[in-house]
Amino acid sequence: MTAFEEALTAARTDPPTARRLLALLTIGCRTVDHFEKERASLHEDGVPAAFLPSTRELGRLDPI
Repeated sequence: MTAFEEALTAARTDPPTARRLLALLTIGCRTVDHFEKERASLHEDGVPAAFLPSTRELGRLDPI
């Protein structure tokens, strides 16, 4: 859990870290809704929405 907390803390101020964390947390997402829930969760945890790319911005064109 410590590594995740460290990554989350860094993601709050570092856009590339936020992008990587979102990418990691959404690897298994099969729908846009699931992706958006993960994205919203990071935002609720203090990561600025501007740091969190959309599915297209992340290069994920295939979610349903």
